[in-house]
Amino acid sequence: MEKTILVCILAYLLGSISGARVTALLYHTVNPTSSGSQNPGATNMYRIGGFKAGLLTFVLDLLKGLIAIWTAFKFELSADQTGLVAVACCSGHIWPIFHKFKGGKAVACALGCIFPVASGVASSLLVIWVITMFLFHYASLASICAVLACPVLLFAAGSDYSITYSVLSLLIVWRHRNNIKRLLNGQEDKF
Repeated sequence: MEKTILVCILAYLLGSISGARVTALLYHTVNPTSSGSQNPGATNMYRIGGFKAGLLTFVLDLLKGLIAIWTAFKFELSADQTGLVAVACCSGHIWPIFHKFKGGKAVACALGCIFPVASGVASSLLVIWVITMFLFHYASLASICAVLACPVLLFAAGSDYSITYSVLSLLIVWRHRNNIKRLLNGQEDKF
């Protein structure tokens, strides 16, 4: 139990490091929380700083999830405990202690949390995201579709992680609630 709490705290702190803010410093762009969609994520950094800035933000946020789950593996945590680590890491991204608890939506971070436990599912989620994006040109819709598919694919694969990652999926969909409203009202910006 103590190991789980320790790794969850470390994962939360790691999740609190903002890939978008780091990228903004490296590329000398405006703060992503004060420009564009004001979301510190890869899509907004793409809009602000271009392809390389968006890609770097995506990779940095993905790495947070990877490192958190690899740490859980190193400490030999159970599937349920590892799922809690994933939730902690993504919670850090969403409510970062280093940035007044104002963070992003944790899509890339969550993907990083999925790769170590089910790389096939994670790859399928990327394909779902790309196809949805290609068909509809909404990054938020592509993210929501991939996130909703995650627990279904994990369950179909017989994964021990399907329950805790379902909680993570619901959290990320909830973070997209304003995007969902704009999509329903035809007001969401296309990518």
